[in-house]
Amino acid sequence: FPVTIHNFVFSAGVLNGCELTDNGDGTVNIAVGSAALRNGNPHTSILHAVEVPAQTNLTLLDNSINYVYLDWNGGAPQFATSASLASINGTDKCITFLIYRSGNFLNVVDVRGQNLDTGAKTRNLFLDFWF
Repeated sequence: FPVTIHNFVFSAGVLNGCELTDNGDGTVNIAVGSAALRNGNPHTSILHAVEVPAQTNLTLLDNSINYVYLDWNGGAPQFATSASLASINGTDKCITFLIYRSGNFLNVVDVRGQNLDTGAKTRNLFLDFWF
């Protein structure tokens, strides 16, 4: 692993697993899973199927929106957080969760499924307007 898959057919993102657990202390754990990630930023870079290891005690910024994303990380995928959505490009860095942390309370929005097959989703959205 990683395995190269069809570059122009599929989108990058979590394919299976990677469930989030709130630790109750302002950190989260993310379970093992599988994903499709590109090995670079251009949408034409190679798309790989990868196994994603579990990650524990991912720290979140307090009183802030945390963008949790899966990072290609040179072929060793890992989850990371950012305070800015601008750094997450959807190719080698794919958004997985939006989390607002207030003390030990977390408001989580699961967006793992929004990365996959964005071309078809966009086409279907526009078709709804045309017909």
